Amino acid sequence: MKENYLVAKAIDPQSLFDLVAVHKETGEIRLIDVKTKTFRKKDKSEIYRCPTAKQKKLNIEIYFIDFISNGKTKT
Repeated sequence: MKENYLVAKAIDPQSLFDLVAVHKETGEIRLIDVKTKTFRKKDKSEIYRCPTAKQKKLNIEIYFIDFISNGKTKT
């Protein structure tokens, strides 16, 4: 990663997060859940996915990936 992190994928399909990032120098650990931005067929409005109570408790970061505009957003 550009920010000097080592990144590993979670192997449990039921995990609350998809990635674990560990900063090489400080040892800071970040848990990241990656979501694809999705839209309703009916009116093309965005479907918002909020973190679960467990994800909030563990301070898991949610990143939304938008393949249409090739961008990402963080919540």
